[in-house]
Amino acid sequence: EKEYLYSMKDYFSYRSFQFLSLFLYKKISDIFNYYGIKRFQVFYLFNCLSGIVFLYFLFRLQGELFETSIKRIVAFFFVVFQAYLILFMGYIEYYAIPLSLSVMYVYYAIRSIKGKTSVWYPALILFILILFHLLGVILLPSLVYLIFLKRKQESVLAGYFSYQHPKTLVLFL
Repeated sequence: EKEYLYSMKDYFSYRSFQFLSLFLYKKISDIFNYYGIKRFQVFYLFNCLSGIVFLYFLFRLQGELFETSIKRIVAFFFVVFQAYLILFMGYIEYYAIPLSLSVMYVYYAIRSIKGKTSVWYPALILFILILFHLLGVILLPSLVYLIFLKRKQESVLAGYFSYQHPKTLVLFL
């Protein structure tokens, strides 16, 4: 093992865009190492648990997107049988947790659009996702749009934040 990867001083110098992943992995693997479980086995555990979270929120997301159970089942199996699921099978990489958090984000964003939950849930999940991996930044425009939608629905300034004022939309993006 490359020990520099696990030292506290190197968190920001090596893969600083994965700070929370490295920190959490380091702390939990130190605890498990005490009981004789190796670092790569802790990675397996992280990835498998992330896979369970991914499948749970994917299943819940199908319930939000599709009305009939046959459509839900077909969509669920279509997504489940994709090649990226190898990330959840012990593959030693940091993408399993961010992928699970991405599905969680989409689930809560859809619920927020439908008025079933606050916009703060997807915002918090996206913030945590970005702390786990900088790839989460790619979802920031969707959060800006989600906030724009919610402000448009709830704000006193709803007339100002409308499609009649495209300059405002450009400023947000």
